[in-house]
Amino acid sequence: IIQSPEDIFRVGRDGITNIGDLTPQQMKFINNIRSSLDQIRAFEAFMGVEVKEFGEEMGRYFPRKVVEANTLAEKEAIIRELGEKLTYEKFFQKDRQFTTMWEGMTNGVRYGDGITQNVVARIRAGQMAALDRETAKFLGDKGLQSQWEALVTQAQKGIHFPGFNMVEQINNFARPMVTNIDLGFFGLQLVPAFFRNPPAALRGALMGLDSLLTDGRLYAGYIKKNMNDGTMQRFFNAGGIWNQSEFSFEFLAKGGGWGAKALSSKPLGVPIGPFMNRFGGAYTNALNVATLETFKGMVGVNDVLFRLLGNRRATALITEAFGGFKISGKTSEQMAASVANKLTLRTNAAVLGVARAQSQVERLTLFAPGYYRAMFGLLGDTMQGGLRGAEARRSLGQMIIGFLGLNLALEKTLGFSVGIDPRENDFMLGTVGALKVGVGGPFVSLMRLAGKTVTENHEGELIDLGLPFGLGLNPDLMQFDVNDNPILRWGRGKLSPVASLIADELDGQTFMFDKLDSPLDHLENMVRRVTPFFIQAGIEAYTKDVAIKDIVLATGLEFAAGARTFPVGAFEIRNGIRNEGAKKLYPKIGNYKDLNDAQKAKVRELEEVKEADAVAEKEALERDFEGAEEKSELKEAMRQYDEDGEVLDVNGNVGWNQFTTQTEDDTLFGRGELEGQDWIARFQDRQKERATFYAAFKLAKGIAFEGEIGGPVDKAIGAYFDVKPEQFLDARGEPDWDAYFVEKDGKYLEAVKIGGQDVGTFLRPPETNETVRVFREVQDRRRELKELPKYRFLDVEGSAKVDELLQRVQERTAQLREQGTRITHKQFLKNILLKLPRDHPMFTIVAVAFMRKTDKKEEVWNPDRDQVVLDNPAMVKYYISTWTNMSDTNKLKFLDLYGTQYFSNQRIIDEGLESVPRTGIGVSLTATSGELLEESRGKVSARLAGKKTETTLGGRLP
Repeated sequence: IIQSPEDIFRVGRDGITNIGDLTPQQMKFINNIRSSLDQIRAFEAFMGVEVKEFGEEMGRYFPRKVVEANTLAEKEAIIRELGEKLTYEKFFQKDRQFTTMWEGMTNGVRYGDGITQNVVARIRAGQMAALDRETAKFLGDKGLQSQWEALVTQAQKGIHFPGFNMVEQINNFARPMVTNIDLGFFGLQLVPAFFRNPPAALRGALMGLDSLLTDGRLYAGYIKKNMNDGTMQRFFNAGGIWNQSEFSFEFLAKGGGWGAKALSSKPLGVPIGPFMNRFGGAYTNALNVATLETFKGMVGVNDVLFRLLGNRRATALITEAFGGFKISGKTSEQMAASVANKLTLRTNAAVLGVARAQSQVERLTLFAPGYYRAMFGLLGDTMQGGLRGAEARRSLGQMIIGFLGLNLALEKTLGFSVGIDPRENDFMLGTVGALKVGVGGPFVSLMRLAGKTVTENHEGELIDLGLPFGLGLNPDLMQFDVNDNPILRWGRGKLSPVASLIADELDGQTFMFDKLDSPLDHLENMVRRVTPFFIQAGIEAYTKDVAIKDIVLATGLEFAAGARTFPVGAFEIRNGIRNEGAKKLYPKIGNYKDLNDAQKAKVRELEEVKEADAVAEKEALERDFEGAEEKSELKEAMRQYDEDGEVLDVNGNVGWNQFTTQTEDDTLFGRGELEGQDWIARFQDRQKERATFYAAFKLAKGIAFEGEIGGPVDKAIGAYFDVKPEQFLDARGEPDWDAYFVEKDGKYLEAVKIGGQDVGTFLRPPETNETVRVFREVQDRRRELKELPKYRFLDVEGSAKVDELLQRVQERTAQLREQGTRITHKQFLKNILLKLPRDHPMFTIVAVAFMRKTDKKEEVWNPDRDQVVLDNPAMVKYYISTWTNMSDTNKLKFLDLYGTQYFSNQRIIDEGLESVPRTGIGVSLTATSGELLEESRGKVSARLAGKKTETTLGGRLP
């Protein structure tokens, strides 16, 4: 029956006609076969396949002859007439579409040949295609007939309703528009094959150019050669894929409807079809040739090893070691074809048993399901044995080593290199001019995804799993947020054109966070879905105001090489300028991120850094990054409060203000118009008022600097502002500035860790101000002073008792004077001292207090304390008591060294120091000033000794 069914029965349009005696079982068998074939014919009719129609035109270099034959007799007559010529032409006409599969089998078509057009058409449509041996098995075993029917029924079952089909056609149009016309995209599909078999990928690229620029003669010759020697039949019988690219116009042409009509239309008299077919041919022909060449390379190794080593037991292990697989049988060729298909990122869903309805749903929701299935299939193959696993591992290994080698070569020759750490944003990216340039493709995307899952999120959080290299688990993986969860975001980037457009509209922003606010935004978003990638790259570069050469470079690299390009972002430019500023100011440290807060503040004050910050913030606002508007509003409010001293409301009225700003106080303080203690008091009050303003403004506006109100970043910033000086008081009720700054530092670092450097810039710790920074450093010296006793012969506690005693004596003598008793401090202390025995605990304390009131007072001061002040004169600027508590000798020494530059103007007047130079008596003075200096020094000494002087120097010394 299989070889020559016409000897037993005839199949015509009127059904089956008995020729010989058939048993009931034979009749049932024939009816079952006929039923299955009718289903196939009905499906072909639905797909637009006409009866007795030959397949697609494959080019004028392929002989083509239309044969019309309705009966066996007509066919036999044609065969007798044409003879060998027909056989030759049939060899090239494997794509002929017969009325039924039976007719095709009768005419010698082997359905294992993947190039057969009607089978390919069914595969494209998602229908199962059976190989020769499978068909023979089904037809020869009655028990498998029902399975055969179920197989065909499942393959034909699809989704058919107008809305669904319309969406499918839109996707089938959008995919090739952005990828097929962009030839660089087929370059991405050649990347895995290139590192496995460079000649195969290069030959494929050559065939692509041949199809695009010429009439495809090289491709035609290539096909003829490989068909003549049986290579193509061997490839197809092993399961090789031909055409069937999701990025070509095949699906659009075969789907019928408006898409097919558009391809056959002639707007303005210019046919669209030939233009699209050139790109489609270039795209698919390149992949076809690369796949076949890769297959030939794999099985060629097998054939050579077999001829050289044979398959004897003694050499079988050697052969397998060299080839990576067993050298005999069809299985190796099928595995080779499978790997070759996947290396060009193509799979056949129908051969994998995927029903047509599932394929339709996949194509509806995903940009390229077959493309992704091939990628994951190749990764899965690496864990397989035999040829499949060996080739997959070899291919991926060569690709990784190839990338690293290429990167090293480019770095050594051109100074260009790409990042190789998938955890970093510059993975597989380098900088060329104003562009970021790098390699794309599914494997780069997948590795970047893997990198994001094991590093901290944008808030600096990481789930520690005890892994080396600081790896852990990104906590955003636990969130169902498409913008934060790296896996969900990766998946959103793989949606089909229509599904992606719907997702953008629902989210109110594009995948790249561009807001969709106006009708023009929505229109641009739709146009982008059908704009080739290389044109999108040029437009993006143009809108970022980069140089013309960079625009041309971006367009050319995307179109010709499949590279991914985009302008360097304003934030990255800002980071680079910050690093340059850091190297200029702190060459030994270099990178901005390695500086401390005070150093970073100095870098941010550079004009070029300020300009870069402004551009970056402007870009965030223009692109409407999430929270950018709220962040900008808070930044501006705090800037007005800190720098202007007042914050205006929407009507231009003053909403909040402060008495003076920190800058104004620093200026007055620097000019000597503000006492140190007054500066400290104002600074203390300002920290409280600043925190109050932040909380009130945030509450009034209902906004947070980043994220939601009450979120991790908002809480961390609030905790920083909640640290106030009055919370840290010492035993005397004065602020313990050391404790305050330590706590403030901790809250600042915690906030920066959670919210990033942008939060650090916003908080601007007070010590980034130079005057405050020095004040903080002074605290260390004050602590050193507190640890030293003020007077000789006593400890710190005893010294404090001396000062307390002197205060009480001053109060008591004042009371006595009011009562009419005249007594000095010295007499009062002497009376006490005379009444105390030498072994009394208070004797030394009273003695030291008494000496303070005599001409022996210089002997009781602790010289170590004075030396600390002499070594750190800035202490006097903030705490004048550190100078007043020095011995007269060291006071003169201090003035000798530093002049009155650390004194307020009022203090200079009160102490009678107008004649002392601001910069110190021994500093930057001429020899001719010697007499004046000696006279000035004498007057100061007299003033310090309490003697009256009748004359003073007129004016200050230069």
